[in-house]
Amino acid sequence: MRTLFKVLAWTLGIAVVIGGILYATVLDMWTIPTDDAQLAVSIEPSISAGDTILVSRSTSPDVGTLVRCNDPDAPGRFVIARIVGKFDDVLDISGDTYTVNGHNISTPSGCDPSKVTLRSPVSGQDVELSCSMEEFAGITHPAIRQANEPPKHVEVEGGRLYLLSDNRNMHLDSRDYGQVPIGSCQRVVFRLWGSDGYGDTKRRFSFIW
Repeated sequence: MRTLFKVLAWTLGIAVVIGGILYATVLDMWTIPTDDAQLAVSIEPSISAGDTILVSRSTSPDVGTLVRCNDPDAPGRFVIARIVGKFDDVLDISGDTYTVNGHNISTPSGCDPSKVTLRSPVSGQDVELSCSMEEFAGITHPAIRQANEPPKHVEVEGGRLYLLSDNRNMHLDSRDYGQVPIGSCQRVVFRLWGSDGYGDTKRRFSFIW
């Protein structure tokens, strides 16, 4: 029995040390704020305000990934959106769809569930929106594509990234604050648990794509 306790103690100690090293050098644990209604709806349905996530400390994320970036309009705060363009990329955004260098984005299937109900930060009313899976740069993720936006043509500048919210209807992305510096963004990697705690297995211990 004493030997078993020693093994368990050593295992726990090693796990704590490895976790500490990862936290200090590779990953940052962060809880998404709940005090910004626009940010909260813009990141749905991939993640939610109040979720505790792991963010890579590396500042060289690639296109297709969901990232946390310094908020260009509010020092000390962050925005979250998906990288859809980097240097020399040409984007054409129209309504809820976009092309990158003339290539359309694939939508292989619908979400499960196919409808998402969110509260508009503008009107304060609940709005039911359609969700579909979207495939871009080898990553498949859910997106709310039901939106009516004026066409926009974008040429991404050197050292900059262009971001789009997964919620195209109630967005907080480069259409609002412009292109962002590459070095200000870090990839969102993993959800530890959701805003509703440990009870919902769908909202914890999941990779973010």
